[in-house]
Amino acid sequence: MILMRYISFGIISFTMFLALLLPRYIKAQKTDIVRLNNGDELTGEIKDMEYAKVRFKTDAMGTIYIEWDKIVSVKSDKRFQIEMQDGSTYFAMLETIYDDSLGNMLALIVDSVSVNLDFEDIIRIIPIKSTFWDRIDASADLGFNFTKASSVAQLNFSGRIDYRTWRLLRSFSFSSVITSQKDTSASQNHNVRFDVLRNLENSWYYAGFVGLERNTQLGIDLRLLVGGTYGNDIIHT
Repeated sequence: MILMRYISFGIISFTMFLALLLPRYIKAQKTDIVRLNNGDELTGEIKDMEYAKVRFKTDAMGTIYIEWDKIVSVKSDKRFQIEMQDGSTYFAMLETIYDDSLGNMLALIVDSVSVNLDFEDIIRIIPIKSTFWDRIDASADLGFNFTKASSVAQLNFSGRIDYRTWRLLRSFSFSSVITSQKDTSASQNHNVRFDVLRNLENSWYYAGFVGLERNTQLGIDLRLLVGGTYGNDIIHT
């Protein structure tokens, strides 16, 4: 009975997640342009750049990863958070220009002023959307397993919502695992967590989280988890 109740709850919650996310994905336009050093030009959506790889989403090839040093130009009318090796951070649109003495430079439009950056000095690019709904990145998973030999049934339901603004990332996540076995009471494992990460000046940052946990197998009715940190990114490369 408990398992069936959670199955119904999981299906309803999963359907609500799809109703929330689907219109946003249908609406999203892939208009970013990336040109490679072999002359190829790709049109899609820049998801991010980290560890010298650009995560690029296309209609024809799905999501691909492009080595940063293979790119000679990028262009996008969206806004991004651009982080440099020296720890400085910019919030701007992207466009590439060519300088005879310096080669390819990334031109940022910051408060109507153009700032030119060397490609090799850029270590991270994160898109920052302009509207509330576009800033939300959400996902959900629903699964059900049944083993006939042992009569063990298990329901898994999890989800995550990220909301990113300039220098600030908020995340809400949850997971539930309900396991039912013949002649034993159903075990439950539930976790809910809220995280905040704030980037400060000169590569400093702070982060914190608060969470709730319930695990009947470990005898935990309800446990509160709280944590935080304050630190500095010493090396950017």
